[in-house]
Amino acid sequence: MADFWDKQHALGYIKRSDKMQIVVNAVEKEGKKYVDVRNYYRNKDGDWTPGKGISVPGDHMEQLIKILSTKQ
Repeated sequence: MADFWDKQHALGYIKRSDKMQIVVNAVEKEGKKYVDVRNYYRNKDGDWTPGKGISVPGDHMEQLIKILSTKQ
């Protein structure tokens, strides 16, 4: 994904297994900011490779945080 984004900075990692993790990145494309939450897996060479995920526009973060912090 680093080739796609103009800027990318890792905010945190969630280990799922030795071969899979969730990576949360602050990213930017053409001047627009996003938070990218994506599964990464180890490929056959042992390198981390991006998989499925979602990129949330920065101007929607307050709404997303509100949704995630709502008690169920």
